[in-house]
Amino acid sequence: DEAAKQAETERAEAEQAQKEAEAAKTNLEKADAELTAATQELEAAEAALTEAEAAAQAEDVEGTQAAEHLSQEEIDKLVQEEGYTYITSKEQFLEIFQNGGIDLNYILGCDMDLSDIENWQSVGDADNPFKGVFNGNGYSIDNLTINAGDNAENVGFFGVTENATITNVSFNNANVITPDDYINGSSAVGIVAGTARGTTFDNIDVSGSVAGYESVGGLVGVINDNSYFLPDGTPVDVGNSSISNVNTAVDAKGKYFVGGLAGYVKDTSTGEGVATRDLMISNCNTSGNIVFDEEAAGGLIGEAGKTIITINNCESSVDISWNNAEDDSDISFLMETGRAGGFIGCVNGSYIAICNSEYKGNLDVDG
Repeated sequence: DEAAKQAETERAEAEQAQKEAEAAKTNLEKADAELTAATQELEAAEAALTEAEAAAQAEDVEGTQAAEHLSQEEIDKLVQEEGYTYITSKEQFLEIFQNGGIDLNYILGCDMDLSDIENWQSVGDADNPFKGVFNGNGYSIDNLTINAGDNAENVGFFGVTENATITNVSFNNANVITPDDYINGSSAVGIVAGTARGTTFDNIDVSGSVAGYESVGGLVGVINDNSYFLPDGTPVDVGNSSISNVNTAVDAKGKYFVGGLAGYVKDTSTGEGVATRDLMISNCNTSGNIVFDEEAAGGLIGEAGKTIITINNCESSVDISWNNAEDDSDISFLMETGRAGGFIGCVNGSYIAICNSEYKGNLDVDG
């Protein structure tokens, strides 16, 4: 009787345990189902959040793009109060810049495609430089092509600028070709300007290629911030130059003084050797390739004379190669004058400050 009672108790306990196990299994299946549903809801929420973030980013980009262009009210104010010329067609653009246009201030109202212009004539020269403001208003100048002749100098969209401002514009897919040999070579060659005297470059993007003999730059060939002389001997003093918020993605080639931004920054010292002008380069980025045959190539500047240069918050990933490393017969090999640097290829007595900047390119200058 005792054994029968104990067996009955154990049987009841086993049945209860089985019921509890079945209930636990049911609860587990329910929990799994709830977890699956919650996971699906979370994934859906994450997808919605991603979509919302993408939409917000797109709106931000659209807002930025819209902000690049001045409002009509702002443009009217520049035209009426500051004498700007508002350019709204290619015909007007060509009429102005291929027939003078060196003393006024201009603002673009649309993109300019110059693909049908086989040889752009640089605006301004040494005797009659461009002295105004060129405000691209967030628009671009596309497919600029320059085929300069022998012994050309001051080659670029602008030939020579003086106390000028070039701002808020992109030069896309530019191609500047000039002779690079000793007899017919060209000098002061850049995509935006050949020579810049006391000029401000701000908020500019440049892409394409440029080639010349001496002083070749992705942005500007020569920066000259010192006094120079008019043909009649009158000295002319110009102000400081600056380059800020400029991005270049340019393949540049030359024999002497090649830079991602500027080929050559001229001596600004007085007769006593004291530098009187300075160049500020800030928030700039250069990329592309530089090939030089003789000497001095840099990710930002090819060569600098006695001057004062500050480079701040800049980055260069330009790959630089010396095309003459294996030529034993060349005088540059005998003198060992290759000279390449991530920021500046050669410095001749300049005061230099390089801050918060990094070179990420490759110097292939064996020899």
